[in-house]
Amino acid sequence: MFVGLIVGCGQSNTTTQNTEPANDTAAANVQNDNQETIEVEEENKEAEGEEHNDVVIEEGVTIEEGVVIEGESDTQEKREVENANTSPKQPEATTQNNTPPIETPQPATSVVKSSLPITSHTIGWKGNKKVGAKHFGSIALKSGTLMFENDTLVGGDFTINMQSINVQDLSGGSKNSLENHLKSDDFFATATHPEARLVITNAQKKNDTTYTVTANLTLKNITHPVTFTTTLSGSASTYTAQANFSIDRSLWDVRFGSGKFFSNLGDGLIEDQIPLSISLTT
Repeated sequence: MFVGLIVGCGQSNTTTQNTEPANDTAAANVQNDNQETIEVEEENKEAEGEEHNDVVIEEGVTIEEGVVIEGESDTQEKREVENANTSPKQPEATTQNNTPPIETPQPATSVVKSSLPITSHTIGWKGNKKVGAKHFGSIALKSGTLMFENDTLVGGDFTINMQSINVQDLSGGSKNSLENHLKSDDFFATATHPEARLVITNAQKKNDTTYTVTANLTLKNITHPVTFTTTLSGSASTYTAQANFSIDRSLWDVRFGSGKFFSNLGDGLIEDQIPLSISLTT
């Protein structure tokens, strides 16, 4: 490694001893010596740099620059992982929108309620002896309304004039006699209970025209529920409701000729069931 330096120095001394002539020749020789000295110094520096670039692993063993030492790469990666774990974490960007979604308002379903008065009606009744006579007649409403929501029957309230009991199968004295008897305390006691009332409490729609109706019927100040089927036709403000059902008169303390209250009535036994036929128009 130091050969160039020794050669250079030898050349320099030799040149100095053999050169005596002109100044120009001496100057040229000095310049050559300086140039050779600079080159030797640069070679020494490069040699020293190469020595520093060598990595000593074991005694007598060197690894040249550019060679990766096994294990060193793993250590470097471990340091990078440790640095990553100890570095403060930056908050993750989020695209979540915490603003609640805007709900599109739904159009409210309008409910049209109506209470329609009864403008015409017929209420028919029948009374039958177990053996023998059968009578029929009518009775009148004092007032009444049917209640609707969007053309659906939901209720009704009716007041019946019990003093309007009318016998239609008889005439003259026989007619008046039976009507007065029905109005007496033996039957409906219309002097003390001139009105009856029917109030619809539930109307269950079965199809477009049929309802199952539950109502409270008050007679002689006694109230019991009744259930029956009603057919309804019409629309807007004009409807017709029709129903046919029977009531058990004994539930309202109408006792005359009833086998539930008297025995041995024979031909005088009157059936407890009173069939009713009703038609109402608004």
